[in-house]
Amino acid sequence: MEKSTRKKTSSWYRQLSTWKIAISATLNDSKLLKKAISCGYSKKDLESALTWHKEILELDEIKEVAYGRKYAATDNCIQAKNNLHKVYMRHLSLARVVFKKDRGTLEKLSANGKRKSALVDWLSDVRKFYNIALSETEIKNIFKNKGIAPEELEKGIELTNEVELLSQTQKQLTDEAVIATYNRDEKISILRNWYTEFNATTKIVGKEFAFDFNSESKKKNAIQD
Repeated sequence: MEKSTRKKTSSWYRQLSTWKIAISATLNDSKLLKKAISCGYSKKDLESALTWHKEILELDEIKEVAYGRKYAATDNCIQAKNNLHKVYMRHLSLARVVFKKDRGTLEKLSANGKRKSALVDWLSDVRKFYNIALSETEIKNIFKNKGIAPEELEKGIELTNEVELLSQTQKQLTDEAVIATYNRDEKISILRNWYTEFNATTKIVGKEFAFDFNSESKKKNAIQD
């Protein structure tokens, strides 16, 4: 309900409603239709404009669905990242204590330095940490002796894979949402340009048509409200 209300207060949606009312009024009034035809706009032209109106609404629904999927993917990615961060930081903190005097091992585990800000770089460090911890027997045994079983380290890799996959899904769905918005806006632009020319051209006929057209549109708007 909230989304529907917000959409109806959007400037493009209000314009779209006005265009539809005006075009429909012209199609449904023989006098207005005759004058529109005399300006070079056939009944088929007006019906095509109404088809564009319908397509815009359909494209807007596609956009809404795309953004819904994108937001869900973002939330899932954030949650998975938080889960990984919690597990990884516990293991990383232990490694920094256990290998405090072993700079070589800390370097192998990418346990030195600041955490990377870019997700892809951070995930690369996390993956390296767990791969080394599991592949080198001595390091794996030290973790085990400190209460971190190999299964827990493997869980770290599973969580890393999950975050990486969800991040890719989020990017893909973000791209889809952007494309859906572009497609809708392109169609709005086409109808806006058509209607602007139509409105300007039909007024050339004379004040009578301009008056009739605007009056009819206002009347229809009042009924809609």
